[in-house]
Amino acid sequence: MSSLSEKLVEAWAESEGKSSFADRLALQSLAMSAVQVPELRPVLAKLQSSASSQLDLHIVDPKSSSSHDADASVLGKFLVKVSESVRELAKSVGGRQRITGGIRVLAPSVGSVRVVFLDESKPSVSEERDSTRKLWAEGMSLLASTMNAANADEDELLTVVGAVTPQARKALSELGRLVADSEWGIHGSMIDDEGLEVETRFSALAAQRLVTATLQTKSKDRKVDYLGNLEGWYWASHSLKFKPQRGSLIDAKATPDLAPKVARLIASRDKLFRATFSVRDSWTEGAHGRIKTSYLLTGITEVPGLLDDIGAE
Repeated sequence: MSSLSEKLVEAWAESEGKSSFADRLALQSLAMSAVQVPELRPVLAKLQSSASSQLDLHIVDPKSSSSHDADASVLGKFLVKVSESVRELAKSVGGRQRITGGIRVLAPSVGSVRVVFLDESKPSVSEERDSTRKLWAEGMSLLASTMNAANADEDELLTVVGAVTPQARKALSELGRLVADSEWGIHGSMIDDEGLEVETRFSALAAQRLVTATLQTKSKDRKVDYLGNLEGWYWASHSLKFKPQRGSLIDAKATPDLAPKVARLIASRDKLFRATFSVRDSWTEGAHGRIKTSYLLTGITEVPGLLDDIGAE
């Protein structure tokens, strides 16, 4: 931790928990100053909330005379659409039909119209609840990366949109339409539980591209089982490589629930596993439509001894 960060932590500790107006004002002043310094933003995020991840967005409304205000009714809809998008993305990442909890909003501070979304709860001794909390963080992270893809690369955007559920695409489309119609420009950052900060930008033009991509993309889901071997594992992205006994190498994502198990099993590359995947075939409509296939690992078990050399689809 740098000396600047240490000073912020010390100053925060002196005022936190005190109820006087002066102390509350001191905390607010510290936050307003720290948010302007890139290296202090992750530290400030940890001090302001016990949540492990946060999506920090600044909204710039071109119709505002001061750039520090926005239409109240549109802002309310924006909060709802972000919440719905993160919910559907979290369910998509986790391969779930339902998910408990939700994201929260941190009190805004000076700077455009700033909205900070926090994952749904504090770390819990309950493994199931902690897993759900991580899904909300994954959903926020995926929303941030989708915004960036819409702002930069059409092919990457189609890949991201094609990999999520139809419900998530619908939520993203509604969010994109709201931002495009309002002509907002959004910039901010996603800070994960390790303090890693990724800048996020989402212009009105990018929002319209997101709407177009979601409307053009269709998909069909299927389940497959394969016998084969684990060939690789990447913790940061929950990605794995699986080599079926018959067929080509599969690049897949693991649900957050399965990630620790896969990380343990990768040491047994010589062993045979039965892996269950949720496969999504997605394509874009039109003359230049492309088919993309994404794999989500939903189950894996070791096979004791050699069984039939098949991959059932």
